Formats: sequence, structure tokens, C-alpha cells
Amino acid sequence: MRQMMMPPVAALSLALVLAGCVVNREARIRSALVDAGVPQVTARCMSAPLARDLSDDQLRHLGEVAKLTRAEVRDIDTNTAIRALAAGLDPATMSVMMRVGVGCLLQG
Repeated sequence: MRQMMMPPVAALSLALVLAGCVVNREARIRSALVDAGVPQVTARCMSAPLARDLSDDQLRHLGEVAKLTRAEVRDIDTNTAIRALAAGLDPATMSVMMRVGVGCLLQG
């Protein structure tokens, strides 16, 4: 059976479209993090891994939880904010958030 190969131009076009989707997704995540009070440098660090590691549903749910806690987050300490997010997120999303957040904090 002969395998069909994608022409190089079509493959390049598909790669560019997919790359554009990822960049747009990262930009939206970065903007949402900054809007939630995350420092710009940290939001920039977190946006790529969150875009890569969380599904659309997980990101949507994270946004909903963040909206519920946003008023509180600016005025509370980090441990309280983490507990508030953990109470509203599934374990897989919370695991990604913690790994990415700690990694970005350690990078400085």
C-alpha cells in the first residue's frame, strides 16, 4: 500500500498555522495571568508550559476559578491563594500549575 505524502508547501503551511495557534494561545494565557495579578515576567514564563500542558477545558476552568478568587488574591498571601485555587481545580490542573509556577519562581 502506497503511503501518501504531504507536499512540502502544504506541510509548511500546516506547521505555520499550528504555530500561530500556539502563539495566540500563549498570548491569551499570558494576558489572563497578568490580569489576575501575576507579575509580567512570571506570566511570560508560565504561559508557554500552560499552553502546552493544559487542555482547553482545563484552561477554561482555571479562568473561572481565578475569576472567583481574583478579588481575594490581590489581598492575600501566597499560601492562601494556593489553597483557594486548589479547592476549585482538579488535581491534574493543580499539579501543572504548581510545577510551572515553582519552576518559573526558581528561574527568577
